[in-house]
Amino acid sequence: MRLNLRQLEAFNTVMMTGSASQAAEILHISQPGISSLIIKLEKHLGVALFERTKGRLIPTPEALYLVHEVKTVFDNISNITHAMKNVQTLSHWSLSIACLPGPSGYIVPNIISRYIEDKQGTKVSIQTLYSHEVREWVESHKHDIGLAERSQGFNNLSVDPIDLDCVCALPISHPLTRLSQITVKDLDNVPMITLQPNNMTNQALRRLFSESSVRMDVRCETHVFMSALSMVECGMGVAIVDPAAAYTYAMQREQNSKIVFRPFFPKITFKMGVMYPKHNSVSVLTKQFGAMLKSEIMNMNDISVYQPSKIY
Repeated sequence: MRLNLRQLEAFNTVMMTGSASQAAEILHISQPGISSLIIKLEKHLGVALFERTKGRLIPTPEALYLVHEVKTVFDNISNITHAMKNVQTLSHWSLSIACLPGPSGYIVPNIISRYIEDKQGTKVSIQTLYSHEVREWVESHKHDIGLAERSQGFNNLSVDPIDLDCVCALPISHPLTRLSQITVKDLDNVPMITLQPNNMTNQALRRLFSESSVRMDVRCETHVFMSALSMVECGMGVAIVDPAAAYTYAMQREQNSKIVFRPFFPKITFKMGVMYPKHNSVSVLTKQFGAMLKSEIMNMNDISVYQPSKIY
């Protein structure tokens, strides 16, 4: 038995108002139109829903029973309409982000705050993980989007690449700050802080030193660039870091920076990516946020964005 929604709407409105004329006014149809819809519904159901007494519609017990079910239908329709508006305006949405440690501390939260400023009701969660964990968790659909170093072997990920040119971080009093750029030969036998040996950036740096016949004097190793920058700040040595880490450090220290950043040559590329589950549809919100994330981070290739001109 297929019910006519317009007939149910007429019945529901008559029950709410107690009058066919008021129902007609609300639904913007004629009173005879309301009566016709009610009669058709009664014929369809095979029961009388109203007693007609002196021009009045008196609900029968069947009508009183039916109205509760009909009201539920129209309440559900109202909820669906509200949900559709939320989809159109990207409000009351949720976004789950997995992010490698460096950008998760300042860059990504800052971008999130600006992105959802006009999207009231949007809920965002961010989890800090190492790059291999980000890739695994996005691949297994535990997060909507991820930001991590790119790597081979993750066939179930869709990756939007971000390539950043690493920079050299120097203690502010270091003799090499007199140079406008640092080359690998300038770092011959210079104390350095590097990432762990299995890190892709560190491996590229070691290859560069070896190919240039330059001695790398590693004084300390750490897992993340921000820790390396803290050691540079203490004067323990210099470090080759990605611009996102340099930007984060500069924004957090502002005018109290104890580190000078210089372009480094030959270039070492820090290969990141905005990652999505490959075999899963991606929401408009997630795509827009991912595009904004990539654009903001790519801007950090411009060293002047975070390097105070007075010490450049």
